Amino acid sequence: MKSAVFLLVAVILSVPLTSFGDNIDIPAKAKKSTFTLINGLPKCTSPNTETDLFLKSACTYTKPDPTTQCTLTPRGMGQISFQQVGKPDKNSNDITRGTQDILIKVSVKGLSKGCEGLSLFPFIERRRSLDDCNGGQTCILPDGAGIVNDGSEGCKVNEKGSCTFAIGLNKTFPDFFIKNRNMHLQILNCGLTTADGDVSFPLISCGTFLP
Repeated sequence: MKSAVFLLVAVILSVPLTSFGDNIDIPAKAKKSTFTLINGLPKCTSPNTETDLFLKSACTYTKPDPTTQCTLTPRGMGQISFQQVGKPDKNSNDITRGTQDILIKVSVKGLSKGCEGLSLFPFIERRRSLDDCNGGQTCILPDGAGIVNDGSEGCKVNEKGSCTFAIGLNKTFPDFFIKNRNMHLQILNCGLTTADGDVSFPLISCGTFLP
């Protein structure tokens, strides 16, 4: 049986409802994005084989050892969500006011023995806009990637191979966005990895599976 795995791309939006950023259209509803989780795939940089159909260049895949490496088992499943919480101060453009944040929630089970005892944290590769350039106009920041680690034990995997975790993005990175300003957050990639993990290859990745 031949299978395919596709990564997902989504956009979520924090909407402070200020007078800033009137040069970009705001969607009617984009307050939450939820992704299912799959095992991360290493990037193919040096193709050494090709597909039978269409003869596309490809890289061979070495299956991780589930007893020593952290993976989702065949009975594993999980999801990660990004949701706008809090609200702006509609009567002020003061960036110290407002309670907006993006709450990241993780729930996963069926992890391999190699995950037991590990602390996993959300990973995001993102592109974002802020309405804070040239007197409140929208500008696009350079793409970035990072691990959302607040210094806690994160999503601590128990002996049953499961964990849950929630973390506020702006509480962890106070300069990630500016309160009382509009922001569009485009998720280019996301998943779970360890605090010192490789940001280019998360252990568990956002995605979907096509049987």
